[in-house]
Amino acid sequence: MVVFLIWMMLIGISIVIIIVVIVIIVIIIIIRCLEYTKCNGVMSSEAILENPTLFSSSSSSLTQIDIANEYLNFCQKYPLPAIRTARTHLMKMLHRYLQRLLSIFNIIIIIIIIIIIIIIIIIIIIIIIIIIIIIIIIIIIIILDIQ
Repeated sequence: MVVFLIWMMLIGISIVIIIVVIVIIVIIIIIRCLEYTKCNGVMSSEAILENPTLFSSSSSSLTQIDIANEYLNFCQKYPLPAIRTARTHLMKMLHRYLQRLLSIFNIIIIIIIIIIIIIIIIIIIIIIIIIIIIIIIIIIIIILDIQ
């Protein structure tokens, strides 16, 4: 790429194409980057996989789930050679949703563990009470037998 730019400058071509490569997450960053740097283009890699509508100028109300659904419809219409390609794209598109779901799942697991621990403690307390009652009954029987 550098050699190509140098060659363009040597033969007198005054147009140099500048492409900025940064982490792009939303269209606002793209617009600001273009205005600030006066570059000719912006490149995105991972962000476009997570949000295929990234470069869309319309303010779409599509959620990531809607976009993933549309992607699956395209996969049915135009089958892929390997299912893992679709799985990889879906994982990128739904990453944030899956993280939230995983967080909720972890909270539910913690709540279930706490409930199980409370039940075990209650069972232990009941067993201790039963043992105390048995000991009291044995003591009463022994006292009554002595008399």
